[in-house]
Amino acid sequence: MVRYRQCFIFGTRGIGKTTCVISAASNKGILYPNEVIAYYAPAEKQAAKIASEAWQTYSINYPYLAHHWKINSDAASSFKISTEDGSAVEIDIDRGRNT
Repeated sequence: MVRYRQCFIFGTRGIGKTTCVISAASNKGILYPNEVIAYYAPAEKQAAKIASEAWQTYSINYPYLAHHWKINSDAASSFKISTEDGSAVEIDIDRGRNT
């Protein structure tokens, strides 16, 4: 996990980038309150669907960790989860927003 640094994860289609990002971001959001993690992808609609599927897998595999998170938006074009401590993972970010 990287903290206070920019980190870029890239690779070809189908290698599990979104699953890795959702898992790492969820764990980081629990460990460090008020963390806001933005995930950028080529197409937001595609990213939201993939992130939602990755979140469902995470919540099945790690139910006690997933319990800390609340789904704010699970629509076709956006996916957002947050904790009571202020951490958030957002998929429908406007390009250029500082997070």
